[in-house]
Amino acid sequence: MKNIFNQLGISLPETFLGLGIIAAASIGFMKMQENVSKSQLTNEAKSSELELKRLITAALLDKQACVQTFSGAVLGGEVTQIKNNNSISLFEKNKIYEQNTLKILSMVTQDKNQLNADGSRNVDLVINLERVKKNVYGSAKQIKIPLTVVSSGVSQPITSCFSSTDSLILTAMEETCLSLDAVWDSVSKKCYFENFKVFNTTQTKFSVDSNGNVGIGTLNPVAKLDVKGSIKLGSAGYSVGASCSVEGEFAYDENLHKPIFCNQSLKWETMGGDGLGSGQTWVDVTASRELNTTYVNNTSKPIKVNVVGGNIIAGSSWAKIEVNGVVVSYYTTNAYNGLIEAVVPAGANYRVSSTGAWIFKGSGGITTPNYGWRELR
Repeated sequence: MKNIFNQLGISLPETFLGLGIIAAASIGFMKMQENVSKSQLTNEAKSSELELKRLITAALLDKQACVQTFSGAVLGGEVTQIKNNNSISLFEKNKIYEQNTLKILSMVTQDKNQLNADGSRNVDLVINLERVKKNVYGSAKQIKIPLTVVSSGVSQPITSCFSSTDSLILTAMEETCLSLDAVWDSVSKKCYFENFKVFNTTQTKFSVDSNGNVGIGTLNPVAKLDVKGSIKLGSAGYSVGASCSVEGEFAYDENLHKPIFCNQSLKWETMGGDGLGSGQTWVDVTASRELNTTYVNNTSKPIKVNVVGGNIIAGSSWAKIEVNGVVVSYYTTNAYNGLIEAVVPAGANYRVSSTGAWIFKGSGGITTPNYGWRELR
């Protein structure tokens, strides 16, 4: 067989061989370029994933945004949106982000079984992504965002989020509480004082002991309120007879220049009622009173009972006043006229008894102009 040579002196088989080598080299080069391009796009996808994770993490660092996002969600359950602190959606399930490169497929909270001393839990927000561009290595990706939330456990509601600022504040509160010799409750996040004192170098100002006794000017209060020194009662708008809101309140009447208190009728009254006769008048109650009948002093003050009577027939007779069963005034005489009287404390029972011949108001046609039953009330 003759060898066929071209003008360069290369045979046809050699030409075909050379062309084959060049074609193979071209294909290899193209494949290499494709792999380089695919690697580059994959790296870009990874960068997009990191950026998306950064943006979501930054959003959830805002405690209120975190609360808005997980409102109504349960631990271990799915959330469909990442919201800002105004409850506006920033990221949503089934939407594409990062220049149309990543689609959010699902977002689920995952408990890490780490319960903190302050009652919070460490969890992950697991976000499943789909790489939208197909010429990348791997089509699916999962990212995890660590969070600290408040929940009683898996399948239980997420009631709040816990930020690093919260932790710093609680730590500072606990340290302050302990520095004051108080007890810190890590569950309720409250500081309890068994003994609390405020004083300067020379004088005690204020104290509360473990029994709840409050001392002003003393370190050792012996009552619920123990004041070493004088006190000043409020005065503005308080006056005797005016309405008050809570029985037992104390104030000061600047017009009378006396302390007053709120009585059971929710009216301001002077302390101690200023004694018998203060704010009281004599009232003739003859028509509504009878002998041997028990009555009750239903006022808030003592009253005075005054009964003038006498015999309707000649002979010895008697009359008496009893207060709560105790005889406090007694009259016996052969004369026609006599007086019995007594002071009756607030709420006490009283009655007037006599022999049948002694009366205090007209009877049987007999007129008794000076007789009668009168009370100072």
